[in-house]
Amino acid sequence: MAVLEAVDVRQTGLTAEVLARNGVIVLVSSTAAPYTDSGEVVRERHGRSGMHFLHVHMTTSTANSDQSEVNGFPCAPDLVIRPSAPTTSQPASLLLELLAEKRFVVGAA
Repeated sequence: MAVLEAVDVRQTGLTAEVLARNGVIVLVSSTAAPYTDSGEVVRERHGRSGMHFLHVHMTTSTANSDQSEVNGFPCAPDLVIRPSAPTTSQPASLLLELLAEKRFVVGAA
């Protein structure tokens, strides 16, 4: 996985915010950055503009967990998906449950 600079994370967040303001549902992947506060900057910016923001983190195997700590993965994501999920439908179900809980979608749970 490529590690992005903080400015890259903020630019990705800005692009997502602009799209969301225009009615597009945006999912952003692979924004691991060594600066954990860059994700919070994006979250705060979305909040100021009235846009929703959820941070979903998929953990790595325990063999890679030390490297994850070095890269500064989020301290308090809205959802953590563990690698022990046996199928791809389980993480998708977890994400749909979160979206329904936050009332971003209806009838998904």
